[in-house]
Amino acid sequence: MKANKLFLLAIAMIAIFACKKDGGDSTPAVKRTVSYQIRCTDCFVSCTGPNGVMQNFFHQNDSFAYSFDAKAGDTLLLVAQNTSSVSQTVSGYILLNGGVRALQSSTCPINGTVIVSDTLE
Repeated sequence: MKANKLFLLAIAMIAIFACKKDGGDSTPAVKRTVSYQIRCTDCFVSCTGPNGVMQNFFHQNDSFAYSFDAKAGDTLLLVAQNTSSVSQTVSGYILLNGGVRALQSSTCPINGTVIVSDTLE
């Protein structure tokens, strides 16, 4: 009888220590919401989206906003070009989780193009 109790105790101990335990060691995923914004009255916009795929948008203005969830190592690229017949300042902004990560402005009288780029760490 004593051998049976020891045997059951040994099986219970093996079962307890053999189970994978979640010790909280896993690193929580870092949320990286990337947003692109421009300041322009009439612009062509090209930008990278999820998985680096380029997105193109014609005749955009200050209300333009494009967002997606990014991951470390993603290259972010935003190009905005004045397509209005009037010279204007063109600005492009890359935001990460709501904070400005990179920005550029141009008042070139010919085409007013800005290129903003960054790589997430």
